[in-house]
Amino acid sequence: MWNLKLNKAKSQVLTEDNIPDIAGIPCDTHVKYLGVPIHIDQKVQREKCITSIKRNLGHLRWKLRKVDLDIKETLTCVLARSILTYTGTPMVAAGLWKREDIDRLEAQLFRDVNSLPNVISNKAIMNVACSMRNAWEIVEPLAQRANLQAKR
Repeated sequence: MWNLKLNKAKSQVLTEDNIPDIAGIPCDTHVKYLGVPIHIDQKVQREKCITSIKRNLGHLRWKLRKVDLDIKETLTCVLARSILTYTGTPMVAAGLWKREDIDRLEAQLFRDVNSLPNVISNKAIMNVACSMRNAWEIVEPLAQRANLQAKR
């Protein structure tokens, strides 16, 4: 009806099964979805995302090394949330992450950016960090939109 065709060259199947392809579409334990690498093992996936976010934050901190500390912390928090939104949206749309995952990562990033000790609970951190809109409120609608577009 819509005259749509699957582009096998741009398609991938994420599976833990050890099969080379399905109908000519390559299968693997890791794929890219909306530009974000996704791994079948959620622990590996979370570690890859955290590593990527921290690498980007470290790069920003280095670029801002001569900027006022308050400005640097504010910009770093904004970038952390932005990267989490970019990374988290396809993860939620793919059904690999839930709200708890986004909240935990956001608290961990806020803790890292502000050099907060582990004795402060994630809940306390999120109460402070979420005096503005939390990342889940941004990620969920974007993931739903991406999911709807993928199903069309």
